[in-house]
Amino acid sequence: LECDAEAPAWSLLETHLPRWRAAHVVERAVLLGLAVATVPPPRAPVTESAALVVEPGGRWRYAARAPLVVDLSSLWAGPLAGSYVARAGADVRKVESSARPDGARLGTPAFYRRLNGQKRLVELDLATRQGIDELRRLVAAADIVIEASRPRALAAWGLDAGEAIARGAIWCRISGHGSAAEDAGPGRIAFGDDAAAAAGLVTYVDEEPWFIGDAAADPIAGVTAALGIATLWRRQRAGMVEVSMVDAVAALTGGVPVASRVATARAWRS
Repeated sequence: LECDAEAPAWSLLETHLPRWRAAHVVERAVLLGLAVATVPPPRAPVTESAALVVEPGGRWRYAARAPLVVDLSSLWAGPLAGSYVARAGADVRKVESSARPDGARLGTPAFYRRLNGQKRLVELDLATRQGIDELRRLVAAADIVIEASRPRALAAWGLDAGEAIARGAIWCRISGHGSAAEDAGPGRIAFGDDAAAAAGLVTYVDEEPWFIGDAAADPIAGVTAALGIATLWRRQRAGMVEVSMVDAVAALTGGVPVASRVATARAWRS
């Protein structure tokens, strides 16, 4: 907001936001790593890109055993996808930083258990070389990797999706706005509420937008990611599964099925 923080946050927003165009506020927020997005006006069509992108690679290295899944995600969307994969029979390892555990632990314990109870917890100190080395060994052995990390975090850990896919793994990436979105910088983030609002999941009362549901983009993106993983799993193919939270919600608010850019995704629709 480019002002002195001498008042409560909401008062500052009410006072200073009218000075700026919405696009400028979003641009500044992206630079600061904040989850901020604009809300489409009433009755405006929401144009989504592909909510689910499935890019098949070579032969999946999975053999006649339970596939090993490394779940690097936290909170809701990624862990939900991992829970569905676990229910399908996979051996899922839930990786958490010992210094920065999953934020879902701060909420209702039953919610965390519902998403992660079928997984094996692996706690690593990712501030140390030993912890990073162990993480890289886990990922190198994985048949499926699920993550929702910023690119710079993966780079700092020495993890590369392309290398994993070339080895025969399935890599699932969940992002807020999609890496291919024109307005999404490489570090742009989103959470459930701002992603849903940006996708048009709001109702207007006296020209004022109101949320519909709470953090709805998370479960929508999580289910979409699980379906994308299942597409490659059933075809025994390695490859990339990429899900945009905003686009996954936009596909539903537009009254159409979840969009896909690849013919193989038709498998799960039927």
